[in-house]
Amino acid sequence: MLFDGYTDALALYTALRGAGVGARVSPTPRQARSECGSALLVDCDDRTRIESLSAA
Repeated sequence: MLFDGYTDALALYTALRGAGVGARVSPTPRQARSECGSALLVDCDDRTRIESLSAA
């Protein structure tokens, strides 16, 4: 997942970890660096839970 800034990435990271969903803060891939500032690595199998938590 890509974010414009670190604050949003950290907020979702905290929510995901609190809900027991695995997530890891990661350097932004080189191909996306001009468009975002932070990234989270997550398991695609947790997509539904991640979308629900990010909406909240």
